[in-house]
Amino acid sequence: MPRKLIDEILLKNKAGGIKVISLIGLAKNAGKTTAFNQLVSELAHEGYQLGLISFGRDGEEVDAVTNKEKPKISIPSETFFVTAENVKAELESEFQVYKTTDISTTLGRVNIYKNTSYFNKEVELAGVNRISNLEKIKNFLANKIEYLIVDGALDRKSSSLPGLSDKTILATGAVLAPDIEGVIAKTSLAVKKLLLPQVQSEKERDIYQNLINDNLNNKKIPGGWLIEFKGLSRDNNFEIKKVIELKSDSSLGISRELDRKLNKISLDQPTSKTLILSGALTDSLGRKLLDNKLKNFKIIIQDGTRVFLQNRYLTTLKRNQVNIEVIKEINLAAITVNPHNPEGRDLDSDKLRKELKDLFPEIPVYDVKAADYHSN
Repeated sequence: MPRKLIDEILLKNKAGGIKVISLIGLAKNAGKTTAFNQLVSELAHEGYQLGLISFGRDGEEVDAVTNKEKPKISIPSETFFVTAENVKAELESEFQVYKTTDISTTLGRVNIYKNTSYFNKEVELAGVNRISNLEKIKNFLANKIEYLIVDGALDRKSSSLPGLSDKTILATGAVLAPDIEGVIAKTSLAVKKLLLPQVQSEKERDIYQNLINDNLNNKKIPGGWLIEFKGLSRDNNFEIKKVIELKSDSSLGISRELDRKLNKISLDQPTSKTLILSGALTDSLGRKLLDNKLKNFKIIIQDGTRVFLQNRYLTTLKRNQVNIEVIKEINLAAITVNPHNPEGRDLDSDKLRKELKDLFPEIPVYDVKAADYHSN
């Protein structure tokens, strides 16, 4: 029997607590909201208690950027959802206010509502654009829901969202390029970034995460660190030879700092060298690493959504044995495709799905609007 989105995200064996499922889109009109609604419908049909939230703004009648009509967010009966109180909906009269929050936006205070009617209702979700606020919502809904479904985007604003999710669904589609080859190329690059390997050693991951956490907690300037390891000690602990802070809060600044400080570590020695970034890995940093012709070098970032490298830099760094690893692994559960392009030519859904499946055979690929998706 053909599988569906619900089959890819169920976490029946996970110990208690809310499971977070994020849907991220590679572009406007990539079909993310349609996939979101489909997943929510499948989960609600099976009786799961849900909370719905947008990391940004979704479900408005007309897209603020493209001026095109958008699919609405559909809220099933008995489902919790999060939005700002001044969105275009009669929230107070149609829905029960479950919880008011201290989250304030340009659209007013953000509240948690519940659809207590017997029918699905359409609404706009808006107001949450910080990971800290997402954590607040999770705490407010503790013991009330089983799955928190997050409508997000693959951009810098919400870049760390998949890394905090239990599972992620990526939406792509014809809007990315005028032909299948272009869509495949852009989607493939995004998937490669999301699937970057995790640092294998838990002890090593702890070293890196503690550096980043200490920096954030103490509001220090460093956005990166150069570490030179001696190697493994007798008890398998990593021994650090030298730590050099890269004091800048921008990618360009980190790139300049890196250029100045590389001479302070022994590049000509076979000891392991690591660059840890608290922020993003960008083209400017990629160029600098290639310019210095580094060997036996590793780059550590928190998760794959923080890589903003063009394919040529990503490929060349790998070829030069500059390895990129992540602290938090991303569980990419599925890819959805939207063959319809509201601003251009539609593409062949079957061919688009087949080519993606050939590239990534371990990842399920769906078109939730296709006839074969609903044939079972």
